[in-house]
Amino acid sequence: EVLRRAKGLEIAPAFSAVIKNLDVSGLNLGSFGVSKIQNLILTGDKNGYTITLDFFEGFIGISKTTPSWTHSCVAPDKCRDNQPPTINQKPDDQKLITAADRFLADHGIDRSAYGEPMIQDDWRMAYEQTPMDQRAQFYIPEAITVLYPLILNGQTVYEQGGSFPMGLQVQVSIRDLTVESVWNMTIQKYESSEYDAETDSKKIISIAEQGGWGGYYLMDTGSQQPTKISLGTPKRGYLRMWNYQNGVSDELYVPALSFPVVKPSRVGFYLPNYITVPLAKDLILQNYPVPIPFEKMTQ
Repeated sequence: EVLRRAKGLEIAPAFSAVIKNLDVSGLNLGSFGVSKIQNLILTGDKNGYTITLDFFEGFIGISKTTPSWTHSCVAPDKCRDNQPPTINQKPDDQKLITAADRFLADHGIDRSAYGEPMIQDDWRMAYEQTPMDQRAQFYIPEAITVLYPLILNGQTVYEQGGSFPMGLQVQVSIRDLTVESVWNMTIQKYESSEYDAETDSKKIISIAEQGGWGGYYLMDTGSQQPTKISLGTPKRGYLRMWNYQNGVSDELYVPALSFPVVKPSRVGFYLPNYITVPLAKDLILQNYPVPIPFEKMTQ
């Protein structure tokens, strides 16, 4: 089954009634027939967070109004907190995960649709390949992302060409372990549709060798030639794909095989962690998803 995420956040009927009768600086919104909210931004004075609600897409985002790395100094060049962080300032992974876990628990954010957290450390490969005498100038991110992988029907969801699974992202400041933002918080309701599965293993492997769905080519910057890498044993999961039709984007979750990339000891460019191949015949050779009819609801 191919899944499509249902859109929309529910609004209490009482809230809708307030909108119809709302008068803003002498402007009667009800006179325009306004009864729905598509986007809403709330800012809190107590904890300094801004909450973005997209009622149409079913998306919620949280971010600090003033990031923790924003400081004021009389002499900025001599202020320690105004200097870029160093690798020694990065807390160990478990402290970052604990800070993210605590924030989600304190604010009642549901984790039931997500797997165990992991650290999203794309930057570390580039840091480790930087010569020792140049590492002092390497940019260390101010915040590290703790990723909670989205799990559908017991399987992990992947992004095409991504280094990590798709899921809930919590950015934690490395300076004071405060949460800077929370993203990819979406409504977890899905429609499903039957599809014909690709079962030809040779075809699937061939597509994986070509970089997966949409193609993913690695170029050696010196020779400008494609670079060969090895792929490990694939795992079943879902691939998040987008289908744009008539100005509307559908978020699809397609059963797929995800091949781990076996990375060489030293490379001079970015490598993804996974190459993912969708298993729906209608999608596997398309550059973009094609329309699929959806009927029943799953949750």
